[in-house]
Amino acid sequence: MIKRMKSGIPGLDRILKGGIPVGSLILISGGVGAGKTIMGLQFIYNGATKYNENGLFLSLEEDKAKLIEEGKVFGWDFEKLEGEKKAFIVKAELYRFDALKNLILDYISSFHVKRVVIDTITTLSLLFERPVELKKSISELASLFRSKECVGLITSEIPEGSSKISLFGVEEFAADGVIVLHSLRSGNYVSRAVEVKKLRLTRVSSKLYPAKITKIGYVVYSHEEFLKSM
Repeated sequence: MIKRMKSGIPGLDRILKGGIPVGSLILISGGVGAGKTIMGLQFIYNGATKYNENGLFLSLEEDKAKLIEEGKVFGWDFEKLEGEKKAFIVKAELYRFDALKNLILDYISSFHVKRVVIDTITTLSLLFERPVELKKSISELASLFRSKECVGLITSEIPEGSSKISLFGVEEFAADGVIVLHSLRSGNYVSRAVEVKKLRLTRVSSKLYPAKITKIGYVVYSHEEFLKSM
């Protein structure tokens, strides 16, 4: 029996055959405004409030205050959760990869963190001169999460409309899973879809599933549900 962690993203766990295998590192790819950060915050918030799993959102770009305000748009009170020591948003100043790993390990050991989001790989890549070094670092993170029986998400920005599924072309080979958030603007309307490219220990469909960013966060639909929601 494969132990899985519920993502807390409505509709996504159905595609993932019940959730993300515990001990996995998942790459969340998408263009600007695709919903990567929202999905990451939602994963942490719902983990703490619905599944009693403590979480760490590690921001390498956005300020903590801005992320807290973004969460409030969807009714997510991260200040309350931090006070309860259930979820943490941390703005990390990165100078060495080892420092990032040690920071994650500190939160895992001190606060029993089971969910980690790293936002984004674009900033992380600045620590390395070559893509192969970035791939090695992602493999190290994957090993860390596997050994600690956690689930990690790491976001990656890709050019809108690109057929690429990662920024540097190496990340997907080191990650245990890849989820691509598609978005296409037509006038004032943005159509969204989710595609699961791969997931460890899971047979996944190659379909695109319609999605929306709603008042409760990112939501994934079956095609039938999506038509009813229109």
